[in-house]
Order: sequence, then structure tokens, then C-alpha cells
Amino acid sequence: MEAVYFLTKHKNKVLNILILILFLFAAQRIYGIKLNEKRSLSFKKEQEIKKNQVLAQIVGLEKNISAYKKILRQKDSAYFIDKLSNLAKDSEVKIISIKPVREIAGGVYTRYPFGLSVSALGYHAIGKFISRIENSRDVFIVESIGISPNPAAAKEAQADKMKLELVVSAVFFKG
Repeated sequence: MEAVYFLTKHKNKVLNILILILFLFAAQRIYGIKLNEKRSLSFKKEQEIKKNQVLAQIVGLEKNISAYKKILRQKDSAYFIDKLSNLAKDSEVKIISIKPVREIAGGVYTRYPFGLSVSALGYHAIGKFISRIENSRDVFIVESIGISPNPAAAKEAQADKMKLELVVSAVFFKG
């Protein structure tokens, strides 16, 4: 009886407490759902950040590739013969002959070898010439090299002492 009296006397308060408990339960459920959504969004955000970083690396690589394409663009053999002649003059060596050799196709590039016969006063001039070839803005690769005494040096006192036979390849990008 006391319970019935208590409920009738405090009917509004009990009802308010039950409604408050119901709303707290609903708020707890909504908070849990929204917390899971937030975690999911945070995970997706981290994935997108990683994708953006990879895309930024790809863009950087594409810039590098286009720079290499500019360096390795197709040029004719006369350009490279002239370039090798200038390098020889700067190195104080004399080109005796230049012979184009058959081209070698690679995956994304083609190598155009040239057989060179060069005379020089000594090893320093030869080293200077090789160094200038290897450090040229154009891509050259020294494939083979052979050094011997120059037979003409015995006949003439002013002749170069060394003879150099080498194969130098110019590299072209196919794309």
C-alpha cells in the first residue's frame, strides 16, 4: 500500500525519471554509433592521406621522367659526331676516324655506338677526353677502350705518342 501511495504522490517525478533514463539510453546508443562513424572516417582519412602521398611521389617521378626525356631526346648522328669532335678539341686529342656501328635497341631506349680512333700526346689527354665524354650533358657510354703506342709517332717527331681505339654509345629515349 505504501508503494501505491508513493507512486500516486510522486507520479510525475517517477515518470520524469523514466523518461530521463530512456533519453540517456538513447543518447548512449547515438553516441556509440557516432563514435564508430568517427573512427571509420578517421581510418578513411588516413588511407586518403597515404594515397595522396603516393600520388605526390608519382607526380615527382613523372617530372623526373619528363626531364630525362628532354635529355635523351632523339638527335641525329651528325650532332653526336660534332659533339665528340668538340670534346676531343677541348681535351687536346685528335680524332683520326669515327665510324657508326649498328644500333642496339633496349626496352625504352636505343644505343647508337660509334667506333672512334683517336691520337693523343699522353695518358692525361686521354683521361681528360674520357672524362669529358662521361660527364657530357648528352648521355654517352664508353663501351670499350684500347690504348696502344701510335705507329706514326716513330716516323715523325711531332706526332702524338698514344693511339686510342674506343666504342662510345649515344643513348636515345624511344618515347
